[in-house]
Amino acid sequence: SIDSAKTWTTKSIGGENDYLGISGMYFLNEKVGIVVCRNLTSYATIDGGETWTKHVHGGGEGFNDIYAKNDKECFIAGKTGRLFYTKDGGHTWKWQDLYTMGLKSITFPTQDTGYVLSNRMLLMTTDAGETWLQKPNKFNYNKIDFVTPKVGFMGFLDELLPKTIDYGNTWSTKYNKTFWENVEPYSFDFRNENEGLVTGKGNLLLHTIDGGQNWE
Repeated sequence: SIDSAKTWTTKSIGGENDYLGISGMYFLNEKVGIVVCRNLTSYATIDGGETWTKHVHGGGEGFNDIYAKNDKECFIAGKTGRLFYTKDGGHTWKWQDLYTMGLKSITFPTQDTGYVLSNRMLLMTTDAGETWLQKPNKFNYNKIDFVTPKVGFMGFLDELLPKTIDYGNTWSTKYNKTFWENVEPYSFDFRNENEGLVTGKGNLLLHTIDGGQNWE
């Protein structure tokens, strides 16, 4: 859509016989985007989805998440612990064997500081992904979202929404009664360290403007 979702057109990615199994996508702007697929491929577009370039990646695994820092650098989380990355807009790809289990979610609150979530493990970089520090944690969750280098949220496999204010070293779930009575774990998103939304029961959205201390 190019008119605020009033009308839609369909664009094809891949060939007629390709089974993509799309598992994630990230658009840097209205022209440049990357789609990751379960068959060890990614597709990149630089013309708003009119045409797509296919990239086949190494390693016997599929993909869980994608995060693009800018129009040149992009990271893809592999299901068996391999982190794929490009620094030239998707023309060439390299990888790191980052951990012994699947990488579930990626976020970069700044160009240099980033986090990758795995099974009971949080990995942190402060040098734009060159090296990673392992931080064990007790939560076996699927999504990580850091809004600053220090402040981040993690969810969901239960009704908890752990929050950290110290680079993921410690986590807290101290929320008000409205949160616990109405939360229904499906998805969450924070605009900044104060304002965020979480899905709730009965088609509700829970909203906070104070970093999660209180919800309406």
